Amino acid sequence: MSAQQVTVWELRCDGCNELLDDPEYGSTMVAESVDRIREIGAGQEWSQDGDTDLCPSCTCARVGHDRQPSITGSFVYCGRCSETLLTATAEPKAAFL
Repeated sequence: MSAQQVTVWELRCDGCNELLDDPEYGSTMVAESVDRIREIGAGQEWSQDGDTDLCPSCTCARVGHDRQPSITGSFVYCGRCSETLLTATAEPKAAFL
């Protein structure tokens, strides 16, 4: 048996230090390239602001929520971070007052 050195990449949010999880492999590490892990992040609505990598919540904190109506129309939620923003009565959640 022999050992082989492998370079792996992980993506942490520069805003809150959240670690990206690759849902395909259930791992926080990607061996292919830094571009590949950023591609995975883009699929989960991670963004880059210059050299800063931001998770969906920190992207929302910086640029605002991506408001989307639910299928039933009873809720408005963020399409980026999936936070529920408004209830059926259109009352904003306390966190967004």
